[in-house]
Amino acid sequence: MKIRVLDRDEMAALGMGALLGVAQGSVREPKLLVMEWNGGPAGGKPTAFVGKGVTFDTGGISLKPRPAWKT
Repeated sequence: MKIRVLDRDEMAALGMGALLGVAQGSVREPKLLVMEWNGGPAGGKPTAFVGKGVTFDTGGISLKPRPAWKT
């Protein structure tokens, strides 16, 4: 398994503006992990998993509307 860590400049160069926009709300620098496993059969079709682990703490502000019965 190979793991590569992308920093802010690398993500900007790759056009990841949406992820960097979310990262502006944090005091921590954004990082993106790219994990590669090349253990499949030679010449076989690749299997890809794409996921995200974006964490953003709004400090208690909820963007979801509250139920009408809670007034």
